[in-house]
Amino acid sequence: MSAALTEAEYDLARAGVSDAEGLRELFRRSGWTQQRIATKEKHTQSWVSRIVRGENVRPHNHSGVPRTKLTKRQRGVLVHQVIAAYIDGHWHQPIDVANQTGLERRQVIDALKWIRASRALDLRIERRSIRQGWRTGGERFEFKIVPVSKIKTVSLDELTEKLAPIIKGLELEGRKHYVEMVPTVVLGLAIRLQRLLDEWAQDGAVLKGRER
Repeated sequence: MSAALTEAEYDLARAGVSDAEGLRELFRRSGWTQQRIATKEKHTQSWVSRIVRGENVRPHNHSGVPRTKLTKRQRGVLVHQVIAAYIDGHWHQPIDVANQTGLERRQVIDALKWIRASRALDLRIERRSIRQGWRTGGERFEFKIVPVSKIKTVSLDELTEKLAPIIKGLELEGRKHYVEMVPTVVLGLAIRLQRLLDEWAQDGAVLKGRER
């Protein structure tokens, strides 16, 4: 049998609960008595019992079960748990990170928002859509955390230097009569362009302003 949750562990888990189903799961795995839970929740033991039995208990308010406000320390613990799960640089869905860390999915989403808003962490959150999720009702997005120091930048000077010859070549071919156009020249220019794009995309390059 697993050990009962500490007060800090309970508070951290409680912050991500937004419905009666989540409360029932928290109560079940807390290892606490219903009396202790009722005291903690500032509610009656009868209310806790009904939650545990799976009865349709009316939420505290229209938005669902109120979420406990995290302290600065608790938020820091939560953020570092999520960073540790994402720091491999790969794409992950919030539900997978939640299962891996033991957090609630809502807590993972909140942590990603805090990381994105923080200027001190020097991390960038990237998001991409999951087509299958939109069709099946599953996760619609997955995320990746990238240290800003590892993000390759491409200056406007480099863009101009490397793209200008390709653009000029395409313009020259475009002005020719169709019988004078040379398909192999256009193909060669397209290949050069694709190689540049692949090179910049390989390290997650982003546009950087012109250096002065």
